Amino acid sequence: MSKYTAIMLEKQSDRTVRTGLGRFAYVHLDEAYAQNPGDKPKYSLTFLFDKTDKQAMKVYEEAIENATQKGIDKFGKTFNGKKFHDPINDGDEKEIEEYEGMYYMNIKNTRRPVCYDAKREEMSAEDIYSGCFGRCVVEFYPYSRSGNTGVAVSLKSVQFLGDGEPLSGGMRSTADDFADDDDDGMLD
Repeated sequence: MSKYTAIMLEKQSDRTVRTGLGRFAYVHLDEAYAQNPGDKPKYSLTFLFDKTDKQAMKVYEEAIENATQKGIDKFGKTFNGKKFHDPINDGDEKEIEEYEGMYYMNIKNTRRPVCYDAKREEMSAEDIYSGCFGRCVVEFYPYSRSGNTGVAVSLKSVQFLGDGEPLSGGMRSTADDFADDDDDGMLD
């Protein structure tokens, strides 16, 4: 069993989970981002995890089931009807190479998450980028808006665990990108 196994953080709630190891995409942790004009800006990332991680899937499904029950209790028996949204998506349906063989969840919060390095020391959110590896603490919660119901995922905190090949949708920019320039400037 990996030391980065997903677990339920029951001391917080039966819907709060520390994810297993995953890869981050579409990272917006340093500054809140609104996908569409008029949307409320949120801190967010897409969390990709391997379809073969059965332990993680079991934990996520339990948290989703708990959130669904909370939704039924709060919104009524029609909560998980025809338009019900499950937060776990099949990456193979995205037709993006990095998503193949993966499941993914879009995780958001209006509050900036605390970010940690592998040693559990706070780090800058700007150093976490699309393509790196890590894990998150998340809470699954029910929603009902405009006839749409489902379970969404709230981002609580993020732990950076390792570098990866940068992905589009939030690539990391560094001074090394300009390292092959031989001259001191074009106006010499």
